[in-house]
Amino acid sequence: MTVVQLECVLEAARQQNFSKAAANLYLSQPTLSRHIQALEQELRVPIFDRTNKSVRLTETGRALLPKLEQMSVMFRTATAELHEIADHITGQLKIGVLATIWTDGAVRQAIQRFRQDYLDVTLNLCHLTIQDSYAALMDGSVDILLSLGTVMPPSDKTRFLRLPGERMRLAVPAQHPNVGRADIMPKEISTYFSDLKLCLLDIDEFEPPVQGGLKTVFTDCADIEIGAMSDQDTLIMLVDAGLGITYMNENCILRHDPHVTMIPLVEKRKKSGPVYMQSLPSLYWLPSNTNANLNAFLELVSQESE
Repeated sequence: MTVVQLECVLEAARQQNFSKAAANLYLSQPTLSRHIQALEQELRVPIFDRTNKSVRLTETGRALLPKLEQMSVMFRTATAELHEIADHITGQLKIGVLATIWTDGAVRQAIQRFRQDYLDVTLNLCHLTIQDSYAALMDGSVDILLSLGTVMPPSDKTRFLRLPGERMRLAVPAQHPNVGRADIMPKEISTYFSDLKLCLLDIDEFEPPVQGGLKTVFTDCADIEIGAMSDQDTLIMLVDAGLGITYMNENCILRHDPHVTMIPLVEKRKKSGPVYMQSLPSLYWLPSNTNANLNAFLELVSQESE
């Protein structure tokens, strides 16, 4: 039995509807159904009677419900206590960073100041995929998440701090004849890079609560066949190999790749100059996180962002 399975059963019992329960848990309905079915198979009893319009607890399900609710409360209490003890003993702050983001600006400065001011605290940084980022935040694998171009659950589940915006750029193979442009608008991409396929994150590839910020777009003139992408590492490899182009934030790791050139993306051009496309990075954390080091770090980030 997993905690996710437990929460799925309890919410479905409260809502008597799998779709409503899935929405409340920020899961897709098929995912919630799979978790419940897995628990039913483990216990070897049906927990719900299913119809087209609603679901109801079976007699066995009603008998199990009080114990399942008790287990949920015990787990949440024990988890909070364990994290509080571990953070107090080890003096750690765990920061998750999306795999393409470079820790520039306010976050980098806050990290350096934190290391100087809190010598007894260990800072751990880890790279996460977009798909893994929400789960890592919710299960306490990281205390705080640096994210870009994704949408997290509303504030009743997480807290967030918006950071100064970053320009978006078009990452193109460095040997392409049109890499010398000062900037480029999205509508101009098919004119200057018609021989390459434009691949962006496909928001349909993500299950709630994590949603990508860009939709996959394909030009019509590429000879190679590439499916919908939801892995930013794959997009980076694509551009590095000279097979395609993609949108990236200005401070992504591709800017250090000698095989890639980054061209500023602009929304429109005015007499006063171009209006650059921007993406807002954000820090996310759980309001229930009791790690005192988290508040200290957030304060430093706020100071550096001013």
